[in-house]
Amino acid sequence: MLNLLRSDLYRCTRFRGFRGPLWQYLSVVLGVAILEVGFNAFIISQGLGELVAINVNESIATPSVFLGSSMFGSVSVVGLASAFGMVEWIFADLSDGYVKSLVSSLTGRLSYFVEKVVFSGIWAAMMLIAGVVCHLICMLLLLTLPLGLSFAAYDGAAEFALWLLGGWLAVWALTVIPLSLVLLFRKKLPAYTLTFILLMGVVPIVLTFASNMGAQVAPALEPLLSAIAGVANWMPSMVIALFKLGAGPMFDPAQTLPLIGAVPTWLWGALTGLLWTAIGGGAFLLIASKRDL
Repeated sequence: MLNLLRSDLYRCTRFRGFRGPLWQYLSVVLGVAILEVGFNAFIISQGLGELVAINVNESIATPSVFLGSSMFGSVSVVGLASAFGMVEWIFADLSDGYVKSLVSSLTGRLSYFVEKVVFSGIWAAMMLIAGVVCHLICMLLLLTLPLGLSFAAYDGAAEFALWLLGGWLAVWALTVIPLSLVLLFRKKLPAYTLTFILLMGVVPIVLTFASNMGAQVAPALEPLLSAIAGVANWMPSMVIALFKLGAGPMFDPAQTLPLIGAVPTWLWGALTGLLWTAIGGGAFLLIASKRDL
């Protein structure tokens, strides 16, 4: 498995001619960072509205608030780059026959797919680090301009580290889960569409809506419906939605979410990411062991 991992790292980082997919996705993350920060600079410099200016200043309250709103916003650029990158990676291996050359035995098959689960975590980490570095560099350049912008405060080291850890585990989970869709459908349109729906957080919204509507229609099923609402709150997209607010609440108890109680926010985020990474990775391995490649 280690040889496969080294091979994937080499293939994705081929520097000659920038042929490795890592450079393509890094350029996308950097481009989004430049557009986001540049748009904010344009708004402030042109005085296009006091309300907009206030919103811009609120979004740079601390580095983690700025990064959260930029990377984990309504559409997570890090989540898209990570999940779409791995989906594209698996499709490429399947289409060019690379997989069949490695899985002639059961051991080879399992080694390949276990390695892909591990590699997806490394890929998610690279996308997250790229997002942090690109956005901070662009923001530091913006702060040097005479626009009167500055961070109101800075995050504590522990809060920021735990925020990054929870964010990485949530992105890893959102990267692993779509891999099963590739093996199930073998078609790019449904795989990419369902991946996008997953990243947009539609699943917990649907579960919460079904729970609320069901409680009104069938009050006798309230315990079951409460459990469904609890499952919705333990979804990785919910972690992304909360972590976009920054690292400030990492040590606060997540008491507003059912089934969590007094568990700190950072621990809830980490456990949610680990849980769904295990579920997604297990489903991926199970499907891979049954499907003809």
